Amino acid sequence: LAWFMDRFTEDGSKKDAGDDPFDVIVMDALDPQDNVPFAKALYDNIDFLRALYNSMTDNGVIVMQLGESPALTDPADSFGIDENRAVITKLIDEVGFESMHIYEESHSGFGYPWSYLVAFKSYSNRVNWYLTEAEVEIHIHDRILPDEEGKSTLKYFDGATMASYQVPHKGFENVFCRQVPMPEECTYYRGYHVRDDYTAPATSFEVKPSGEKGFGLYAKVDIP
Repeated sequence: LAWFMDRFTEDGSKKDAGDDPFDVIVMDALDPQDNVPFAKALYDNIDFLRALYNSMTDNGVIVMQLGESPALTDPADSFGIDENRAVITKLIDEVGFESMHIYEESHSGFGYPWSYLVAFKSYSNRVNWYLTEAEVEIHIHDRILPDEEGKSTLKYFDGATMASYQVPHKGFENVFCRQVPMPEECTYYRGYHVRDDYTAPATSFEVKPSGEKGFGLYAKVDIP
């Protein structure tokens, strides 16, 4: 902590002209659930996170582990042993990171799926998070050398794996929406909500033959 806080000031300037900014920072010191004083200093320290932010290039990326993934029935992070996880995700936003993404991975060797957070300093870089499977495979082919047999040297990562990271696990949605007060987006973007102002009546549709594939449902009128 002190190394960053001693070198990168609150206003973004560098105390030592020889300290070049980082493109990527990987933070893996303690689990947020660890009940030790250093966990608080690491995950609930806006001065430290601001120093990390200031130490990065404009297109910088930070990756950190968030501990064991939440279960579907877990309470909001702020109500239990995952309080530090709730705190640091809030602080990451406060210090200026413009795009945050949480994913879980089952190959970490901990016995349970593990959670990770990726935060982009610039919103424009989130396009790389949402590349298609094919685009990811092309990047892997272009940038990572294969083994002697021409096979990928990555054991647990490919385009399909990246696609699975792009949407957070249902457990994260549940604990996020169990916050008090409940976040506004949970009201509008969670589940299926029927509204009369944009629901087309059944009379707007008809069932017709669909070539050799049986029958299909077709709209009889333009539906906005």
